[in-house]
Amino acid sequence: MIFVYGFPDPRFAQGLRKMGAYTSWGRLLAATGMNAVAYSYADPVRDVAALLGHLRGNADSLGIDASRLGVWAASGNVPTALHVLMTEPAGTFRAAALLYGYMLDVPAAAEQFGIGVPARGRTIDDLPRTLPLLVVRAGQDQTPQLNVSLDAFVSSALARDLPLTLINQAGAPHSFDLFDDSEPSRATIGEVLRFLRQHLG
Repeated sequence: MIFVYGFPDPRFAQGLRKMGAYTSWGRLLAATGMNAVAYSYADPVRDVAALLGHLRGNADSLGIDASRLGVWAASGNVPTALHVLMTEPAGTFRAAALLYGYMLDVPAAAEQFGIGVPARGRTIDDLPRTLPLLVVRAGQDQTPQLNVSLDAFVSSALARDLPLTLINQAGAPHSFDLFDDSEPSRATIGEVLRFLRQHLG
């Protein structure tokens, strides 16, 4: 699993991979038999492409199967993850988990927080049609217009009969996996792990 980051601000570039969210999810993925890749970056788009090239070129020495790659992204990082899914060759990824994130429609109010929007101008039709997608929605997300963006994406994906799995955690806040210590949150995290194991295992 590759954690994809989408904030060009250099204050994030070195620190995101060390945040508790990523170290904890990395441990969870490892406990279920998957490798997780977190990284520092300077340019979110250029450097994730370089990372993918490194993983493919050094798969044997790294002990990974480059034919079984997946993407994990959350919140303001999701637009960059969508760009990666749209621009890498078809078949690069086996699955993507996108958690409580802005999707293709990122409002100006959100961009002021430094979110990168590299997929601007693209549409859902640029996604690989056979890529299994998991979208996780926080039912009470108060982030401006986030669920509007997410709901529009889900509606478009369903209209195109894409292989989409949606989890709506009713009543959940943004970043519930970090801030909502509850049975529903633990259940949703378990469902994310099951989805990834199913498609990458």
